[in-house]
Amino acid sequence: MGRSTAGRRSAATVWRGLNARQQAFLLAVVEARLPAGDGGWMLFSLDPAPDGPAGATILDGLRVAGWSTRGARSTLRALLERDLVTMQFGLVRLLDGRLAHRTRARALPFGHETAAAARGAAGEEDPFADGRNMCWVLEGFGADDRLHSVVELTRDQFLAIRDVFDLSADEWMIVGDHPLPLAARSRLQQVVASARFEAGVDYFLGARQDFRPAPEPS
Repeated sequence: MGRSTAGRRSAATVWRGLNARQQAFLLAVVEARLPAGDGGWMLFSLDPAPDGPAGATILDGLRVAGWSTRGARSTLRALLERDLVTMQFGLVRLLDGRLAHRTRARALPFGHETAAAARGAAGEEDPFADGRNMCWVLEGFGADDRLHSVVELTRDQFLAIRDVFDLSADEWMIVGDHPLPLAARSRLQQVVASARFEAGVDYFLGARQDFRPAPEPS
């Protein structure tokens, strides 16, 4: 089993941390209407696929929905590491006598909870989407751990550099502050004129919830 995710992060936060492919695979496992074997295991895939009509595996449904089947095991492992699903691998003999690699999957309780959170949030707007209701602060610390500089970024300034960090809004708030890569400094200076970088100082970009009303236009 992968590292325990449940209890440390909410189901809604975990859902938002999945990419679109991982979300689709999780929902396919949770919502599958296939016959379940012993222990609730359901057939995820057979390779090679048996002759006959498709639709007997979860992967068939994902293929019909337009998802590539390449890398399916890697996607499942990403869900496994988050304690959302568990898997079984083995060999099975098909009716025509061929041996096929069989993958079976089963959603874990936290996987069901995460899928339920996704369905509940489908009609709700994320209050922190696109950097809204957050305050962005660039801080520089010297070798003595003393604070050397503080620069506050506007939402527009953050949006201009957010692609430097592959982090969701929830991850920003959970961890707090993230190291600013050296390669990102010149990029940030182009966006934030007041940003200054000194040798021997480590810089971090952090996010805080901020529900203060926007200032009135002058």
